[in-house]
Amino acid sequence: LYTIKTYAQLANTAGFMDKNVFDAIKWLTVAADEKGQPHIGYQKSQPLALTDNEIQQLLIQPETMRGQSDRLLLALLLFCGLRPREISALNRDAFDLKQGTLRLRNNVSGEYQELWLDAVTKEAARMFLAHGSSYEALFIGNRKAKESNAANQRLTDRAINDRIRTLGA
Repeated sequence: LYTIKTYAQLANTAGFMDKNVFDAIKWLTVAADEKGQPHIGYQKSQPLALTDNEIQQLLIQPETMRGQSDRLLLALLLFCGLRPREISALNRDAFDLKQGTLRLRNNVSGEYQELWLDAVTKEAARMFLAHGSSYEALFIGNRKAKESNAANQRLTDRAINDRIRTLGA
């Protein structure tokens, strides 16, 4: 519904949609389910809640480059509350380990904000970043692109979701 409203607004602004039609779309709402809540989706009607024990088990990763990458990825999701798209946009220089902060760009406003890192995320970042990289992206994907530049090598949010699904299994 959000997407439809956004496209309707763009169409109205460009003069492709009648104002009355746009107003009707603008005031549409999602019908509540039998419990009075908007329906979240067919696959997952309730958010997944992890116990502290399950989180600790997920964070136990091998002391390899992949294990350190997975630990940092999980920490950013679980402790910092970042979305996969936000993680895929991170660069290595976004971390200030001396200050214990992470600099994030807000995609809506374009402004930067600093996020204080907890001890687990800070340590995971320290261990992962200790391995140098010639790429500016924090997590490197393995796209088979013709041009092999840093922008093409960024891990996508879809790949992050797939990796988390694998680790959760």
